[in-house]
Order: sequence, then C-alpha cells, then structure tokens
Amino acid sequence: MEQSWEEVQQGGFISRVIAGCKPGNTKANAWLKSVLSPQVADTRFGAYYAPESSTLPNGKYYAPYNRPNAIWYWLNHTDLTEQVFILTDPDMYYMHRLNVATVTRGHPAAQYYGYMEGTAFERYKCPLCPDPSRAYRGGGIHNKKSYSVGPPWVLHVDDFRTMMPTWVQLVPMLRDIDDIWIIEMVAYAVAAAFHGLPHTLFYHGMVDNVRQEPLWDNSDALTAPGGNQIALLHYCYTWEVGEVAPKNAEEGGKQHDRMVRRERSEKHPITNYYHWSKYRTPSDWPGGKGVYAHNVLDCNCPLLQEIHTSNALPLISDNIVSHNWRRTMVFLRMYLPGLNKALTSWKRNVLNCTIPTPEEHEEFEKAIALHLSAPGSHGDPTSVHAPSKFKKILNLAKQLRTSHPTYWISRYVINSTSEDLRSIVFEEAKVARARDYEAIRKEQLAATNAAQVVTGAGGDVTVATNATTD
Repeated sequence: MEQSWEEVQQGGFISRVIAGCKPGNTKANAWLKSVLSPQVADTRFGAYYAPESSTLPNGKYYAPYNRPNAIWYWLNHTDLTEQVFILTDPDMYYMHRLNVATVTRGHPAAQYYGYMEGTAFERYKCPLCPDPSRAYRGGGIHNKKSYSVGPPWVLHVDDFRTMMPTWVQLVPMLRDIDDIWIIEMVAYAVAAAFHGLPHTLFYHGMVDNVRQEPLWDNSDALTAPGGNQIALLHYCYTWEVGEVAPKNAEEGGKQHDRMVRRERSEKHPITNYYHWSKYRTPSDWPGGKGVYAHNVLDCNCPLLQEIHTSNALPLISDNIVSHNWRRTMVFLRMYLPGLNKALTSWKRNVLNCTIPTPEEHEEFEKAIALHLSAPGSHGDPTSVHAPSKFKKILNLAKQLRTSHPTYWISRYVINSTSEDLRSIVFEEAKVARARDYEAIRKEQLAATNAAQVVTGAGGDVTVATNATTD
C-alpha cells in the first residue's frame, strides 16, 4: 500500500493505524518502519497505535470492530490539518492516483460495492434511519445506491468527525441483528444514511474480482469507464488459475503435491497453474503455524513468482472459467511485481539484510540441495532447521508460490515468456541467487567508490579504486 502510494504520487500524508499492539515490543517496533523513501517517511508518514477493540460489548469476538474504533481513537488523538481523507484497506495497491477534487463538506465519495445494495444492506436501515423515505428510498441523490459503498471511502474532515461516533456505536447493534463478516461496512453505510450523507459513487476506485463490471472489457482487459484509470487493486480474495478450486483442505494438499511433482518430473517451472492468496502468503500468522515457518517479511524467504503472460493457461471448454482465469492472470501480472518491489525495499532498506560471501553462498546452496533431496521435501530451501545464519541471507529469487500452507518454493525462476507460450526463459533458482548477489556486490562497490571520491574531493588529488586524477 505505502510503496505504491508513493509511486503514483497520490499526495498528502499517509497514516498507518495499528490496533492491539503496544509500543515498545519487537513487533510494535517493526510496525514503525516503512518502505517509503527516507524523505517521504520523515515528513509524510505516521504510524499510530490504538487500543485493541476485537471484543464487542456482549463479549463476542469480532476483529473488524477494530477499524472504526481505531480510526476514531486516531481522529481524537491527532492534530489534523487536512480537509479530505481517504480511508482504504491495507490490502490495496495503488495503480493510479485517486481524484478526490469533488469531495467537499456534505458530499463524500466512495467505491460502489454491488453486494451492499441487496437484502443484507436494506434490512438494517429501515428501523435505524431517522427518515427512511428520505435517507435511502426514491430517486435522486437519496437513494439506497448512494450508500452501497466501501473502501476507498473519501470524506471531508467535518463529515468524518460527524460520522465516526455513529459508525462505532452501530457495529455492535448491527452485529446483534446479523453476524455477517462485513457488518462493519454495513454500519458505515447506515451511519452515512443516518446523517444524510449520500456518496458520489466511484466505479473505478478499486477492482477486487473477475466479475466486477464494467471494469473488464470483452478482451478480458481492465478498462475503467468514462476514460478513468482504475486507482486500486484490492487483493482481498484468492486468485487461482489452472485447475478447479479444491473443495476442501485435503484436496488442496493433493493439488499442491501434484503440481510440485509435475515441476520436478518435467524439469521446468509450471506456467499454467498459479494460486495466490493473502491468506496463504507466508507470515507469522497464519503461515508461521505451517510445516515450514517462512515469513515473507524475513530476509531468507524468496520473493513471489511473477506471471509473465495472461495466456499461460490450459485449454478448457468452459468459457466462463476461461474468462475468469485470463482476468486473474491480468490482475496478478499487475500486482505481483509491485509486491516484490516493496518486499525487496523492505529487506534491503529496512531489515538491512546482508548477502553471503562466496564461501557462505556455496555452503548455503549445499544445504538447500541436501534439503531438497530429502524424502517428502516440498521444495523448501530454508527449513526451520536450517543454520541460524542462513536466516539472515538476502533472498531475492522469485520462486515462492503460495498454493498450500506448506508453501511451494520452486527450483526455478521464470524470467520471461512469450504471449503464445512457445518460448519460456527460465533459470535455476541458485543461478538467479548467484546473479543477484553479484549485482549487489557490484552496486555496493560502486557506492563505496563514489563515497571515496566525494571524501577526497576537497584536496589536490582525488583517489578512487583503479583511478587517479590530478
């Protein structure tokens, strides 16, 4: 989110609101760090801690209750000078700037969510809105569609302050009526209707699925209506191509093993199968509880395998599924390179991960080869039993596929493919690692030489490696 926000130059200030983590401990200190460039991080970024609010007044657990409570807490404990605010989910990635010039006091805007307009939305507003006929029925701006919204929400600060207490109070009330997971979103919509704040609708604010019309054209490309550019990719769902989604965990495990065996027997990377989900990305939750406790934010965990063509699909007679797969590929081709860029920045600039010496690299590769040859190995190059020093080695090879809780880490890195899949350029992951390490060594040497030149610039003679100037 933050890396892409800076890249598209959205402008303003970005605030990370964190619930349930006390300042001072190891994890909290990590949350204070950012992949933003130093100048931006120092002047236009802030991380704020709020008390945990996962428990409703009736004692039941509901994690999304944290959002309105944490935002309200932040709003009341921060000196704000901005007039307009964009509220997003953290699992969103900026593709283009979001134009918020039309948002003024009394005229918020937000992304239209089709599923918010149905029965699950209507059933709450009748008894709760002060004037239902005005708030959400009939034509004009006060129809129910004006409240069928979700992130990104965009509000003027006065409307923001007006809505927040109502939003917080409505969540437990509506949760008593219905226990659907999105009740926190519904509570926002009801709060907006309660205060008579219909939203201008974005149809290009974000895309989160392959059936989100009218954002997909007949060629399965993302095209926003009216000449707009789609602002955000929302990776809230699982994105899978190449096989029918497994019905249960057991089938998922068999599918995973089948793909690993295919890659090993065919001795080249699988290009017509991919499964990516934020829920399956290795992390300390829930991935850390898997067989291999990788964390994608650690130094030694590989980057995500990127998709280089939207045609990397098996032939299938079902046109709907085929369309969905092609659209999934389009989404992943846009998103995964951005994720890898952010992960690379995090590892190199925040964690200050080191590269191994040539001797350490050789030892590292021997350990990987030994592990991969072990019976039952799923291709995990750095298991939880690996020497501790390997945990610090920077791994920028694009070989991780998150298709199963045990994680499939490919032996290969795909560099490019042709659209017709007649040619695939790939290399073994150990070759990619060696090339990355060598490139970083050259980069570090160049930086050292430049520093030496600058240091000596004030004298009669400036000395750099292999060069002298009078």
